[in-house]
Amino acid sequence: MPFWKELQRRHVFRVGAVYVIVAWVIAQAVTVLSEPLRLPGWFDTVVILLLAIGLPIALVLAWAFEVPPQAAGEMRIPARKPRRIKLTARQLGIFAWAPLMLLIGFIAVQGFNLKPEKQASGGPNRMYAMAYLDYVDADNSAGRHSSSEAKVIVVLPFDNLSPAAEDAHFTRGMHNELSRHLAKVNGLDVISRESAVTFLDSELSVTAIAEELQAEAVVEASINYSDDRLVLKARLIDSATGTRLWSAHYNCELQDIAAVEADIATNIAKHLQLEISPAEQAWLRKPPTKSPAAHALYIRALALFDADVADEGLEYLNRALAVDPDFAAAYARKAEYYALQIPIVGATDGDHTPPQELALSYAARALELDSESGRAWHAQALVYSAFWVWDEARRAYDRAIELDDIDWGMYANFVLHSEGAQQALAVAERNVQLNPKSAQAHYWLASVYGRLGDHQASLAACNTAIEFDPTNALMYRCAAVAHIELQNLEKAEQALRATEQLLEAADREAILPGLAIGYAQLNLADDVSRIAEDYSTQVHTSATSDAAPIWLHIAKSNEPQALASLAASIRAVKHYQPIPNTEMLMSIKDNYPNNPLLETPAFADLRADLTETLIMRAAARSDTAPHKPAYPSRN
Repeated sequence: MPFWKELQRRHVFRVGAVYVIVAWVIAQAVTVLSEPLRLPGWFDTVVILLLAIGLPIALVLAWAFEVPPQAAGEMRIPARKPRRIKLTARQLGIFAWAPLMLLIGFIAVQGFNLKPEKQASGGPNRMYAMAYLDYVDADNSAGRHSSSEAKVIVVLPFDNLSPAAEDAHFTRGMHNELSRHLAKVNGLDVISRESAVTFLDSELSVTAIAEELQAEAVVEASINYSDDRLVLKARLIDSATGTRLWSAHYNCELQDIAAVEADIATNIAKHLQLEISPAEQAWLRKPPTKSPAAHALYIRALALFDADVADEGLEYLNRALAVDPDFAAAYARKAEYYALQIPIVGATDGDHTPPQELALSYAARALELDSESGRAWHAQALVYSAFWVWDEARRAYDRAIELDDIDWGMYANFVLHSEGAQQALAVAERNVQLNPKSAQAHYWLASVYGRLGDHQASLAACNTAIEFDPTNALMYRCAAVAHIELQNLEKAEQALRATEQLLEAADREAILPGLAIGYAQLNLADDVSRIAEDYSTQVHTSATSDAAPIWLHIAKSNEPQALASLAASIRAVKHYQPIPNTEMLMSIKDNYPNNPLLETPAFADLRADLTETLIMRAAARSDTAPHKPAYPSRN
């Protein structure tokens, strides 16, 4: 009998057809269910691979275990080889659908592993954190916030096609730089890189990503970089239809990258019906440096800072400046780096120069080389904010905003402290709009809502922050505050226990005092004592102006010590000194969360003194402000 006739007689073709149909159903089910079930990105690839491997296995089994004719609907029973193992119609169905059953079982198991796997320092018992996460999944109702009239786009992480593995940093840095260039276009809002990178290696479609970020268009690109040459392919996709609006292919030297970025920005603006002004064109086409080598080092530095490898990023900035000592953008980024070191007590460089001096010095050098360096203005704003020089900080922030080079989260924090919660609300909402996947952005929004007394909105923002960063202790502490204000005492305790379980060593100084206050508000005296003991043995600070111990003294109802610590912090403010844990001092000023002790006459007088000092600081000009410090100063 011919071979194909034998295949037909053994129903190999029929089993293969059934298998293909079942495999197709499984593949479609995986595609539809992967997002709502939060299956890992590799899952659908593995399923398709297994199904492909399973096809020849199914065919071999069909040959070896001949299906009897009645299972296939035939009337004749084969007479030969009676000992051959045969499958009935029911067995055939089980055999064909077995892969689907296995898939369903895997998905069910996977469903139990959707929560964070990070082991908390509080011990192996994750009961409270897991329970609170279940509550967030069921109850979180936070939505999008205000939007502007500008066109909103997202630049997805670039595909790295470079042959050398170390050039992946270059690709990430280019993504950072192009996003910043596009943000310069008037009428164009660019979703932050922090939110964009959450979709790295995502299996979601472009339209699904755009819908989640509320973006009108999506930019995709790939880069192949080698020996100071790069091949860059970019395209703009309409989020509603998924159609390509524009695409381009560039093959150029690194020294021409400014012209390439300007061309990309111009074409994107054109296809979104926006116009780029001559001034914007001139800025976009201006190369940041004449040295391709310095530019490559700078781009790598940007990627390292984004990856929170700041010390290595600083090293690359220094190497870039060694190649080009007139590289304004590199000086500006160094200024930002040192400005962010100010809250860290004792932070210096190798020569023990205070970070505020370094930040202002590098910012001044950057502005000397390029007066439109938004990053340099932003670095100045950070320094003056840390030293309570509100008028100078406002001036620097205004210039950074004008140049579209600002961290909206830090600006929201500045406005909250210097102008109040009502003025900060619009800024915090703007921060969430541009960075919708950032837990920190939702945390700051929750803080503003809390100070405005809208505790339900604050809780919703806290829960959204937890959803995006479920292993961050600060986010649970945020939720606990809102629950206490709403008198959800059981949930408040659950959130506090979760905070403690997730606490990392580096976070103890900033979070333990808040934990103590929370436990005190729930009348859990033993927990307050335990947290206070933990703080005294594990946190070491030499700054008498540190605001953190104030909350600990308040939690223990130690009024004299709390008053003394608060007075020391206020003296530091009056003398333009940076204060560790400034956020806690501002919380005391606002009495947030609400604590009866802070309403007593002695505390009320000190809080009024602090408020008056900050109001005067905001209204005064720098040349008339009392106690003008040696640092900060304008160079």
